[in-house]
Amino acid sequence: MVELYREHRPKKFNHVVGQSSTLKLLQNYLTGDNFPHALLLTGPSGVGKTTIGRILASELGCHKDEYQELNTADFRGIDMVREIRENLNYGPMRGKVKVWLIDECHALTKNAQEAFLKLLEDPPEFAYFMLATTDPGKLLPTVKTRCAQAPLKALTPATMTKFLIKFAAQNIPDFVLTEEAAMMITEKSFGSPRQALVSLEGLAAQDEEEQQKYLENLGVEVTQSIELCRALIGGAKWKEVAELLKGLKEADPEDIRRHVLGYARTVLLGTGPGASRAFLVIDSFRDNFYDSKHAGLAGACWEVRNGEGK
Repeated sequence: MVELYREHRPKKFNHVVGQSSTLKLLQNYLTGDNFPHALLLTGPSGVGKTTIGRILASELGCHKDEYQELNTADFRGIDMVREIRENLNYGPMRGKVKVWLIDECHALTKNAQEAFLKLLEDPPEFAYFMLATTDPGKLLPTVKTRCAQAPLKALTPATMTKFLIKFAAQNIPDFVLTEEAAMMITEKSFGSPRQALVSLEGLAAQDEEEQQKYLENLGVEVTQSIELCRALIGGAKWKEVAELLKGLKEADPEDIRRHVLGYARTVLLGTGPGASRAFLVIDSFRDNFYDSKHAGLAGACWEVRNGEGK
């Protein structure tokens, strides 16, 4: 079976939810016949960066065989840039243009970014580059200045809840998503439609008796993540922090990181005594845990507990 978020991935701009200002900018580029050859798509994980990149490639007249999507988890070095450069010697055979989307481009090595910069400075008329990243701060400033900016945002809780209820009614037969359940999924998804649909699919797959248990587990994960953050800010002993981490061993480390950051931000902006510790938490949890996973989470907690920061 194809997952919901894959099966219902938007194929046109009017199917994309919650990115109106950026979509208007991109449509203006398209209708004005001045689409930038280098576009930087930024935003949290799961908000639609690669989806919008695919839509744009189609709108530009790129044939599917001449669209390449490269993830820096597989290709991080200068060899990838050399391969692209070699492909630039040949124009499109089936469509009007060639498009390369570089996902999580911030993970490119410095040498690769410098080599890529040369491609961005003077690309052939038929070549378009879309750089997608969750962490634009790790890109060289010269790379960023060569790109038009297309920032994408996490969906607001109200927009996400409304989207989920409508989506479930239209696409999941014999299943009714209550507003309460939609709000719980929204809290878990951090504004990411992709993550929300994964949770929605998990809920819909349960029988009625198990659905409440599934929702309770979602709530427990949020509560445990907040307890972890409270322990870090409160200066708890490492033994207590370690026990909390053991209780979260089945949870996605990235979900935990976002919950912790959200709670720490609230503390930092408050008037209580924990602001300095909250800043230390935010600093230590700044980088994602996509590669390091639970080891990275434990390392960040140890860093906070010992007051080292970055």
